[in-house]
Amino acid sequence: MTRLLLATGIRRLLFLLLLAGPASLTSQAQNQYVSTLNYSNLSVNRVAYAPGVMWVVGDNSTYDANHQRFFFQGNATRVIPWNLYTIDVVAGTVLSNPVCPSVNSTAGSILGLHYDNATDTLYALYLTSTAASFCWIDPASGMVNIISAIPGFTGYTESTFDTQHHRYIVTSGTQLWVIDAATGAVLANPAFSPGAQINLPLYDNLTGHLYAVGTNGPTSPFQFDTVGLSNGILYPISTLPAMSLPSGLGTVTIDEVAGKYIFLGQDPPSACINNYLYVLDINSGAILARILYPYARGTSIPTDENVIEYSFDNQRGTLYALNWHPPPITSFIQISAADSPICAGAIENFTATTTPGLTSPSFQWQWNGNNTGTNSPTYSNDSLANGDSVRCILTLDSACSTPVRDTSNSLRIPVTPVPITSVSITASAITICQGDSITFTATSANGGSAPAFQWEVNGAKEGSNSTVFSTNALNNGDSVSCLLLSSQVCAQPISSAAITPLIRPVPAVTVRAADTVIPFGAEVQLQTTVDTAVVSYQWTPANTLNDPSIADPIASPSTGTLYQVSVLGFDGCTGKASVEIKVYRALKMPNAFTPNGNGRNDIFRVPLLLQITVINFSVYDRLGARMFSTSNSTEGWDGTFNGRPQPTGTYVWQLEYIDLRTGKPATASGTVMLIR
Repeated sequence: MTRLLLATGIRRLLFLLLLAGPASLTSQAQNQYVSTLNYSNLSVNRVAYAPGVMWVVGDNSTYDANHQRFFFQGNATRVIPWNLYTIDVVAGTVLSNPVCPSVNSTAGSILGLHYDNATDTLYALYLTSTAASFCWIDPASGMVNIISAIPGFTGYTESTFDTQHHRYIVTSGTQLWVIDAATGAVLANPAFSPGAQINLPLYDNLTGHLYAVGTNGPTSPFQFDTVGLSNGILYPISTLPAMSLPSGLGTVTIDEVAGKYIFLGQDPPSACINNYLYVLDINSGAILARILYPYARGTSIPTDENVIEYSFDNQRGTLYALNWHPPPITSFIQISAADSPICAGAIENFTATTTPGLTSPSFQWQWNGNNTGTNSPTYSNDSLANGDSVRCILTLDSACSTPVRDTSNSLRIPVTPVPITSVSITASAITICQGDSITFTATSANGGSAPAFQWEVNGAKEGSNSTVFSTNALNNGDSVSCLLLSSQVCAQPISSAAITPLIRPVPAVTVRAADTVIPFGAEVQLQTTVDTAVVSYQWTPANTLNDPSIADPIASPSTGTLYQVSVLGFDGCTGKASVEIKVYRALKMPNAFTPNGNGRNDIFRVPLLLQITVINFSVYDRLGARMFSTSNSTEGWDGTFNGRPQPTGTYVWQLEYIDLRTGKPATASGTVMLIR
């Protein structure tokens, strides 16, 4: 549901009101004040400022005449929860603004605020998605205190309060609810006549009547009525001109002492609405005044002020209201560019920023004074030349006058030409064998003071930021190129032509032997298998082979030896393979040693020639005390224990090792003579 309030000014205003709850409206309210409104001449006097309030909840304000306090709900975001503001209209200060319902209350919302000056109590309806309740509210904390549930309540429309009899009166669709404010009991719940409706209900505590602008049917004229609280019947006082009425804005009040009913309306109904302030005589319904209302006219631009949410201080004869009084705005649209300068041929994005609160703005972009683009707050162009200009024309439809237009600032974006750059690469070789290293070198032009180089193999990034790239991992068919990123302004990345070296295959060689563990003094034939034709074979080491230049030489190693063969193919590439032959010698330990420091036979250990893998080697004296232990194949006993030389005698040794023939653990033991 939307409602437009119109306001005059150099540029006129569309005051957008958005439905926030059942028959409750929120309105934009930059620079929100509580003000007095003289309903005779419509002069406004701002008495209190509510900082930070950007939005207010329509038809949800009230006034405490005892303490001269004005209450309303609002916040800066229009996002629930709302704050409950209490304004001291004498001091012009905000007394409190808690979240309401407070964080300690059940989730819900409040509507229909009314202050009972007889009991100094702030009443309202508390609505959730499933229930409606009558409540009183602590304005300092925002705490909602439920008095009673209202069974069968069908939705909030408008409300008023009877201070004389302490009754809360609310309309809900086609029904009227009269609630005892002390107990929350429903005193009456009459339905209106079929087709009848009432608008802007207000209770007059001096006459004891409920007044409203109503109609008895869809085709019946508006009339000024009193409404029966017990039966819901409309009793006409006078007939009113054809008009339209605002809803959910709180633009109605009663001057009880002067006997005047004051409301905002429009006649005859047309494109502009709510443009007259009516003052009616309560007794006769006569129109005492019909004043052109300057605070509710406009187009779509929030530049003029509005006055809504009326509350009359009948003790002092003063009408209080919320007054939106925004600061002056000299321009409603500004445009900006994403980049400046831009590069020739690049896409430049422009954005239009408009004054908040505009309704359905239209955008016409212009390039060098000619219309271009679409009706959008953004515009893109990839064909700008140096000196071109871009601007945007803002158009706002007016409900009451010709469309409003505003022209943005004009932007002239410097356009920088794209420099011509180049890069080429060379290779250290064009033909290599698989696994050989090859080096590529880049040469660039117009790279700037700090050019960057990105090497690529088959399009995938490789190497580092360097003019040189080396690799030994190329396969035949791989292509190498280099991307130059010039440091010059507007330079575009450019890639070199690719080089695809010829990668010759390496012969696939395997070597095996009939037995890789042989006894000392034995020989074994080595056998080579190659997947291609071979030019030559070369074995190393050659001294224990019968012929190191044939495919299947006979090896006669005296110790374990790793034999390697290099096979030269006809394409000049060499393949390699190897095989290890281990030599087995029978385990034979020394039977004596002389640790006298002469450098000969000073250590008792497993002979290194045996090439045994020791698991544990230990030596014990004749009493079984362990003198020495190691798992290192190269270590042995020096004839001491805890640093002290041991006496001449016989000692027992034990050895656990890996048998070279079987590859499994084996044990051996014996004695040794220590001689000094």
